[in-house]
Amino acid sequence: YQSVSKETNILESRLQSVGTKGYSQLKGAGLDATDALAESERVMRMAADAAAYYNISLEDADTRIRSFMRGNTEAGDAIGLFTSESQRNIHALDAYGQKYIELTEAQKQLLMLDISQDIYKSNGVWGQAARESMEYANVTANAAEAGTLSLATFGTQINNSLIPALDNLTNWLMDDAT
Repeated sequence: YQSVSKETNILESRLQSVGTKGYSQLKGAGLDATDALAESERVMRMAADAAAYYNISLEDADTRIRSFMRGNTEAGDAIGLFTSESQRNIHALDAYGQKYIELTEAQKQLLMLDISQDIYKSNGVWGQAARESMEYANVTANAAEAGTLSLATFGTQINNSLIPALDNLTNWLMDDAT
């Protein structure tokens, strides 16, 4: 997550959910852990670029990219990913020597990821998150995330102090009642 975070100026905690979902999907499709981790970084990068380029949330971009990877080509329409069955077959024959329909689930998802990357590189989407790293939308989303993390930390500290105090109060009240 660190390399994508540094390139895009997106807090690692914002990327964590995207990376975890991408990893789980690819691992579930049959990739080994090392390959799934490496490819999940590419999913994160594409989700960040799609979010920046199409002015949508990182989460929405991630959902659309992962759905596109599973073969739902309509999910890619809103983020500039258009492909036909014949294009998928051409890519599959080039990459694996088989038609798309004959590929394993892992091969299909990697192929769709490759197609996504090719489209984004040719359309100027690739690298958009890095180019917009200091733009208002990214900076404010980072600030909101930092605020949420700070509140969680602050809440934990309050909770750790409050529970023993409430327990002592309850015991004191119970002692007076008896």
